[in-house]
Amino acid sequence: MAKLNQIDAVDISNLGIAFETEEEMKEFVAIVDHELELRIGAEIMRAMSPRQRNELESVVDRGKDEFVGWMNENFPQHIEICHRVKTGLKNELLKYRDEI
Repeated sequence: MAKLNQIDAVDISNLGIAFETEEEMKEFVAIVDHELELRIGAEIMRAMSPRQRNELESVVDRGKDEFVGWMNENFPQHIEICHRVKTGLKNELLKYRDEI
């Protein structure tokens, strides 16, 4: 699950997107990764019930392990959402890679 909600430099390179410097790649990866995080978060919030959103708010600051455990137990569909959103963003990058 480590890369479930992440797009890294390898993913970007595998899409045929390259940069002249490693620093440019790092900056682009940070932008894409942030966008992925926003999209996943928005999609999960839309899919959760109000009760789940309230519970999540109380868990989110308790650390990654507790957060992941809560998500797996109370909102297992987050895995499908992460895959779908990540695939969608990769497809967008693929579509526009010549312009990047």
